[in-house]
Amino acid sequence: MDASTAFLSQLGPSEKAKLQKAIIDELKAHDLALDPGLVVEPVKERLRSRGEAWVNDVLRRFEDDPEGILALIRHNLKRQSLSPEERKRLKDQASAVYRREALEKRPPTPKQIDWIHKLGYQGEICSHQHATDLIDTLTKGRNN
Repeated sequence: MDASTAFLSQLGPSEKAKLQKAIIDELKAHDLALDPGLVVEPVKERLRSRGEAWVNDVLRRFEDDPEGILALIRHNLKRQSLSPEERKRLKDQASAVYRREALEKRPPTPKQIDWIHKLGYQGEICSHQHATDLIDTLTKGRNN
């Protein structure tokens, strides 16, 4: 796990999104500064101005992991230099992974279980994602 990912892994989804937005806004405001160190203090100020409870925790993490926040700013700087199409492709790719991970944690729905059994599968169905994968596999076999 790289330093930027490690830094973000300590935050909830909402805080991650808000922090990323603050960083991107500051990078744009500073004409995509080439030195990530120049953006740290403005990002802190932008966060403080929000006046939300989660900000203090994030600011403590800035102090505890200065290399992590610099890596995160470098990551965003690099990402902002990509074409809009490439950024969208990367975002869609990350969203697919996040969605898959979330569905692995959810149980299968009764409707999924019924459909899978009607398709002839009798084994264990571990998660919503597993059920989705089984349905894809079993229906492809029927359509070929």
